[in-house]
Amino acid sequence: IAARTDVREIKISDLFSEISYIPIKFEDPFDTIWNRYDEFDFLISPNNIIASHFSYGISQFDLHGKFLNQIVKNEFYYTTIPGSKSVMITKEDRNQFVGTKRFVNAIGDMIYFQYYNVPEDYGAMMSFNATPGELASMMVNLDDNLPNRPKGSEIYKLGVEKQQYGAGTSLEGSNIFPVNEYEWASTNSKFGSSQTGSFLVTTNINGDTITKFKDFAPVRDFTGSTYRAFDGTGSQYQFQGVSHVRQGYNDTIYMVINSNRLVPKYILNFGGKGIQSPLEGIDPEFDLKEKFVIDRFIETNKYLFITYTKDYPSPNTAKKGTLSYNACIYDKSKKELYHVYLDATPHIPEGTRWPEHPITFIFNNIDRGPAFWPKKTTYDGQPFTWYKKNEISKIMPLEDNRDFDYLLMIAY
Repeated sequence: IAARTDVREIKISDLFSEISYIPIKFEDPFDTIWNRYDEFDFLISPNNIIASHFSYGISQFDLHGKFLNQIVKNEFYYTTIPGSKSVMITKEDRNQFVGTKRFVNAIGDMIYFQYYNVPEDYGAMMSFNATPGELASMMVNLDDNLPNRPKGSEIYKLGVEKQQYGAGTSLEGSNIFPVNEYEWASTNSKFGSSQTGSFLVTTNINGDTITKFKDFAPVRDFTGSTYRAFDGTGSQYQFQGVSHVRQGYNDTIYMVINSNRLVPKYILNFGGKGIQSPLEGIDPEFDLKEKFVIDRFIETNKYLFITYTKDYPSPNTAKKGTLSYNACIYDKSKKELYHVYLDATPHIPEGTRWPEHPITFIFNNIDRGPAFWPKKTTYDGQPFTWYKKNEISKIMPLEDNRDFDYLLMIAY
């Protein structure tokens, strides 16, 4: 990125004219042990705010933050390690899971998510009509015997894989996202695509395969017993109703125009500082301490907000001091790229070992609010971010007694 020589002191008022604050209060207590490690994720459709969490489920709010629905209530189990305050998820815990596994998408106010009832060997892609006043949003068409059944309608069945051995903390589902109301796409991890030959597959509502997009850069000649997985699944996001994908260890972002057409939109060119092949990214034998690695890519109506690291993010690289974070902005209308932060020391949240990007590089000078750097984009293309209440109270005085769990910030 040549713009590393162009570093500017930017305040949020240089980019936007208004910040909207929306307090979110959940109907039921959600402060489980997992909320310390993993925050809620938010999606803003034209008329709704959707909050999701892998141990809590999916909740629906209106655009003012008023609670409307618990779309899915998860049944989530974990095991306390004897003699320790730490916890783990055993194979028995995983085999009791009932609920949704994080990935939530929208087409307008139609919400799509994956639902699993592992004890009953049931899994399905679901839709929930969140259009205001729509009676269909309250309908349920699943078997009454299924516990904590979700609101919405089944689109098609998904396979359920029970855990046979080992333990782990990940409960991620497969990344299945809508191309339109009748067609779907799913992405493979880099190892998966190297084995199958396809990095993205599209299907119709009946589950029939439409197109397999070839992986033109598979992992070759890897013989190691351990590997790095920091960018193995790449990234996927929606912008103004169109899904975008980037393959793992790849520099190109594609628009998924329809079930058989990908159109390249952006290339993230790090020059010789970028990862040159999937093998270089995966194999620990390759040193990445002088390489640039994409962290987050957020597209809004006016700007691209890009963060990337030098060296790959892990507890070991943070401990060794080789990991640093960078942030830059691309002005889409002016076609200007400039940095707002260079080589920042990573932040390690209390109680964890995993490094995070330090959110200290853009400040809101409109009302002396907290720092603003977007985590997502609303359905109509506006950037937004969020803070837990305890994070807000450390940054700014709360002048009223409003009770909330999260505070959303939308920039206009």
